[in-house]
Amino acid sequence: TGDYSVNFKITYTEKMQNEIFAMGVTMHTPYGEERYLERKINLFEEGKPTGHKNEQGKYEYIIDFFQAVDFKEQGLYEFDVENLMPSYKTNGIHAIQLQILPTPK
Repeated sequence: TGDYSVNFKITYTEKMQNEIFAMGVTMHTPYGEERYLERKINLFEEGKPTGHKNEQGKYEYIIDFFQAVDFKEQGLYEFDVENLMPSYKTNGIHAIQLQILPTPK
């Protein structure tokens, strides 16, 4: 147990069609609780990427989704990630990675 931040790292390129990327995440806990959040992420501002460029030449942007989560029980926590963009295919998105990190004290 303890407080953790649930973040997502989005890896993308300049081939992204929109400045904003929208996603929804549902967290399912082993004790039956569900949490759902939607975020609109500005991956570009005035045509320039807002993320940091990595060694492969792609951009990385980290977004906090759930803060100060207390994982009360051991067990399976499931995360459903939903693309909320108007088109089915979102060019330029290469990866979305889940990160669970202890909340800084």
